[in-house]
Amino acid sequence: SGDPKVIMSGASIEDTRTEVSGTTRYYFDRGNVGLNYTHSDEDDYTSNAGAVDGAFNSEDGLTTYSAALSYSDDDIHPTQGSVPTNTLGASKNVTSAWMGVSRIISKRALVRFGLSYTYRDGFLTDPYKYRDNRPDEREEWTVSGGYRYFFDNQNAALHVDYRYFDDDWDVASHTVDVAWLQNLEHGFQVTPFLRYYSQHEADFFSNLYDAQSRYFADDYRLSAFGAFSYGLRA
Repeated sequence: SGDPKVIMSGASIEDTRTEVSGTTRYYFDRGNVGLNYTHSDEDDYTSNAGAVDGAFNSEDGLTTYSAALSYSDDDIHPTQGSVPTNTLGASKNVTSAWMGVSRIISKRALVRFGLSYTYRDGFLTDPYKYRDNRPDEREEWTVSGGYRYFFDNQNAALHVDYRYFDDDWDVASHTVDVAWLQNLEHGFQVTPFLRYYSQHEADFFSNLYDAQSRYFADDYRLSAFGAFSYGLRA
């Protein structure tokens, strides 16, 4: 009748995932460097990932420079259900690089900035979504910044963070996090927080299938979206 419908593949709703991970880290006078390898296996997905990261402090100890590089090689082998999946087997690779700097600007305050780039290549389509068809490449960029300030009289700290995300699928998002970390007696701490998130939809996202479009996805994670979140951690 022309109404939009969600068509499921009928794949199993049960899964078992096993992960093995190993990390080693070397510390020197003004920094450290680490190496990590992770193998993850589940019923329809296998991933092998490696990462290296490091941090270096300035001579005066007030500035820390950090960087990380990671790579994963993933294999997708969907569970077959009552409706055939859009692939019987495929693979994808993800390469990501990040660098950041933090600076102590007083005995009560510090600022930090970060920049990252991620490149995804291979089968990026959701195998369990009917007619889902996405580009086989995706480039992502993020820029982030943060501010910390400790209040002596209140024995508490203010945390403010901002993150901007952009990619070549036309998804762009803004994230603002504000938190108040209140120290209490006997080692307890309570943290009220507020988070704002806003996202622009991917250029091929739609609730209605268009046979003329080269790419299509009705995945809500690629839709326009906005939310306020708030809560209290203890």
